[in-house]
Amino acid sequence: MKVFGFVCVVIIIGSIILAMISDTYYDNDTTTGDDSQTYIDRGKAKADNKAYFAAISDYDMVISLNPANADAYYYRGKAKAELGQHTAAIVDFNKAIGLDPNAAYVYDRRGWSKFELGRHTPAIVDFNKAVSLDSNAAYVYSNRGRVRAAMKQYAAAIADHDKAIQINPDNGRFYVYRGQVKAELGQHFAAITDYDAAIRINSADMYAYVCRGFAKREIGGYPQGNEDFQKGYELAEAMGNGELQLHLLDAMMSGR
Repeated sequence: MKVFGFVCVVIIIGSIILAMISDTYYDNDTTTGDDSQTYIDRGKAKADNKAYFAAISDYDMVISLNPANADAYYYRGKAKAELGQHTAAIVDFNKAIGLDPNAAYVYDRRGWSKFELGRHTPAIVDFNKAVSLDSNAAYVYSNRGRVRAAMKQYAAAIADHDKAIQINPDNGRFYVYRGQVKAELGQHFAAITDYDAAIRINSADMYAYVCRGFAKREIGGYPQGNEDFQKGYELAEAMGNGELQLHLLDAMMSGR
């Protein structure tokens, strides 16, 4: 049972809509910082509020003031990636790497944008470079594992998620990603164990409930699966994620 196709679409559409809404709020921002760090900090604050277009404007200002500021290109690339502008994001990440070739997190971000564009092997190359620069970057192992799973390299994907969990056992999402791989292999009981761990860490992780619900259904636990869908529905409602609510209602009513 494939779960995350529709979930990813919901996230992408929701992010773009929220960016547009949030940017309206910042239209009347009259802050007039005149140094690069002021604009970077303000841009980061806007990006944290999903005002990506407004954040990009601040990073543009930094670059106009100091074209050699690697952070400005990196953060602008991140904002563009959040808007789904991955080709443009990669251009910014390339520039940031040219200015600072030892920043593991930039390779990680560029790798993910390459993955989003379907360039799986070049993405793996970037993740490999990132872990060579920072062997304790749990998020890089996790991202590489997700790409390897998409390439159906399941054993390697699980090994990457294992490493991420070893480094940071308190990140529930790492367990969700590993559980997804196990589910792809038909190891639904093992997947449920991972989803359980994710929920123990964060009882408000609606995607962990959704994934666990599908896994329970795969082993014949339809009532238990629907209980998880109901919990996911309630969390989606609290977050204002109407699209996911509709999908979960359909799943609960259809029995699929």
